[in-house]
Order: sequence, then C-alpha cells, then structure tokens
Amino acid sequence: MNKIKLIKTSSYYKYYIVNLYQAEKKLKDASYDEQYKRIMSDCYGWSDFWKSHLEATDNFEVREIIFNNEIMQKQWAKEHNISYNKSNWQEVILEAQLAEYKPDIWFSHGDISSQSRLRLRKNTPSLKYVLGYDGTGKHQSEFFLGCDIMLSCFHHTLDYYKEHGYKVYFLPYAFEKKILNKIKQRELKYDVSFVGSFYPFKGLHSQRLKLITDLTKKVHIDIWSPSILRKGLVNSLWSLSKLVRNGQWKDIYYSSYIDNISNNSIYGLDMYQVLADSKITINTHGDLQLKKGGNMRLFEATGTGTCLLTDWKENISDFFEPEKEIVTYKSFDECLEKIKYLLSHEDERKAIAAAGQQRTLTEHSYDNVFSQFLCYLEEVMK
Repeated sequence: MNKIKLIKTSSYYKYYIVNLYQAEKKLKDASYDEQYKRIMSDCYGWSDFWKSHLEATDNFEVREIIFNNEIMQKQWAKEHNISYNKSNWQEVILEAQLAEYKPDIWFSHGDISSQSRLRLRKNTPSLKYVLGYDGTGKHQSEFFLGCDIMLSCFHHTLDYYKEHGYKVYFLPYAFEKKILNKIKQRELKYDVSFVGSFYPFKGLHSQRLKLITDLTKKVHIDIWSPSILRKGLVNSLWSLSKLVRNGQWKDIYYSSYIDNISNNSIYGLDMYQVLADSKITINTHGDLQLKKGGNMRLFEATGTGTCLLTDWKENISDFFEPEKEIVTYKSFDECLEKIKYLLSHEDERKAIAAAGQQRTLTEHSYDNVFSQFLCYLEEVMK
C-alpha cells in the first residue's frame, strides 16, 4: 500500500519568527533543513506534531511548510532554483513545494486567501482533498473556498460549515507529551501568570483585555504578551488609528496599560516553561466564543501541571471536571475571589493542578487525538 502524502502549510505568528531570528543571528544563513529542525524543536503551535504522529503509523508521509517564514521559504527556493519576485514570493514558492511533493492531502492552515487556495489546488493535480481549520469560530465559509473538509475544536462551528456544504471533522486541541521532557520541573516562580495575546480589533480580545487589566489592579499578575500599541512607529500609529476609528476608547486605555506592565511575548518552549513555573495561570477565551470553549491554553496549561483558572463555558465539563481538575469563573469578582483562595490554599491548588495534568495526559494528548484522526483520513482516502 502506498503511503498517503499529506502536506501541512501553516502561517506562524510574525513576532515569533522575528524574535527567533533576532535571537539566533546565524540561523538565517543555515540550510532549509537546519532552520526547519530548529523551529520544530521549539514546539510552537502544532509544531511537527502532525508529522510525528501520522508518520508513526507508517501509512503517512507528511511535509510541514511554514509558508509565511520569508527567510526559510526563500532558502528553500534557493536550494531548488525557484525564481520569484518581491510581490509573489509567498505563493510562487508554495506552488513549487506542492508541485515537488505531489501531496494527496493538503491541510491549508493559516492566512492564505481563498483565491490563492483555489488556484494552487487547480495547479496541483495530485490533490484529492484539501482541509481547512477554523479554531476561532470565525464562521466564514467564503474564506475556506477550495477546502473539502473543515476541521474545528468547536462542534457549533462544524455545524455551521456542514450547513454550508463542507464535510466536517471534530479535531480538538491537545497536549504533546514530549514537551515535558524539554522543560524543567522546578520551584514555582510566579503566583499568577497570563500568557497570550490581546487583539482588540474585530472584537476578538476586548473582554480579555478588560479582565486582565482590572485584575492587575487587585492582584499581581506576571504577563507575557506582544505589545499592542508599541510595535514600532508605523504599526503603533496603525493600531491606534484603527481603535480611534472604531470608537474603542476604553480599549486604547487598556492596551496602553497592559503594554506598560507586560513582559515581552514568549512562545514555544519558553511559554511552556512559564506555565510550568506558575502556581496559577489564567485563561480566557476570545470574544467570539460566547458559550463554548476549547482553546489551546486549556491543554497547554494543564499539560505542564499548572493550576488552570479559566472562564466557564457550557461545554467545559466535556474536557475537565470543574473545581477538581481545573477552576472556572463566570465574572471578574469570581475570578479574583478564586485567585485569592487558591493562593491561600496551597494543598488544594496542588491537588487540582495534579488532577488536571493527569486528565490531560490520559485523555487530551495528541497521541489520542491523532490515533482517531488518522483512521478518519485513511477512510476518506479509500
């Protein structure tokens, strides 16, 4: 039996890419394979989890592409004699990679336009299926034109895409166990942490921005987040002007406040280490997830063994037992009250953290998620 060839193309957060190459100056001169290995070793996002788990079955051959990593992609083009220009390098190089690899399945993940996806699909005759992923509940069927199957960590999101003619599959986020071998288990350094982004545009993180700002006025929180208004002059003016045009005056205040007290953003293993070093870490879903939860932080936090304090969602018990494996809150007052309680009841906090980690390692690992998913992929390829 021939192996199923799957190519996964992702766009990484641009500040992760910028920070990495600034910290490791020699990396930009390395070969494509060397850059790939370095980035995947950091366990950012989905990293190479698809590749390692699917290929472990010996039925799949997987290629990972970070198509918005300009340094890395242009190095691949140099090594394969691919010509491009300043305006089209991203799509031209990706098309060459699809042509070179001849995949059966393309997981188109990240910021690629529907027009580009449709064109690339047409020009890649080996493709049988294209997968898309909506992990934020954006519910935009036009954005995923060219996809056959929609994946999501939210059942109501899958209902939306099914109604719009897509095949659907529930693919929840999970935790990669090998991360525990890459971080240190040591004395806890932070009472309360928050690691994540604040993006107040399009109503994505306005509630999160207000909650964390208000909490920091009552209790100390160590925050790691990319700057909102201090991203260099051009980006700062763009962000500020957009908030002004939207009349988001409170978000401007909150953004400035958080910028002044936040540490620099961290990703990958650095992020996992901070979570592991925290007594409590706070999670709050984006504004679009009004009733249902299931974001990555649920599993990243519990997987590292910290006590997770997360906003209550009506489906949260599908993942964890509230108040025994994680702690939930429904309001600012409840969140503050539970922070103070957990900090003053160490044994209870440790028991919840241990139970949450055990649940994640047992039921919410990528071992479990991909063992089911690969069966689905094999079935659709018959």
